[in-house]
Amino acid sequence: MKTFAFTVSIAQRIDDLDAIDHFYGKTGDASISGSGAAARIHFDREADSLEKALRSAVKEIQQEGWTIGEITLEQECVSDLAIA
Repeated sequence: MKTFAFTVSIAQRIDDLDAIDHFYGKTGDASISGSGAAARIHFDREADSLEKALRSAVKEIQQEGWTIGEITLEQECVSDLAIA
């Protein structure tokens, strides 16, 4: 497996400490930060593929009722993509 690094922007502010604790309790490879009206969750996710890493992170975020704004890939993830 490989580790994929990416950041997911959340379209709302996450300030419910119980929700944050719940998320951290089930997700050991993420850190939440925020400023202004939006939060960001950075992942260092181990998976067989980038697609699996992204899908699992999106699923976990959506299970919390949070809305995804955008996903930013770290450079090493992008350089591993093969363009046909």
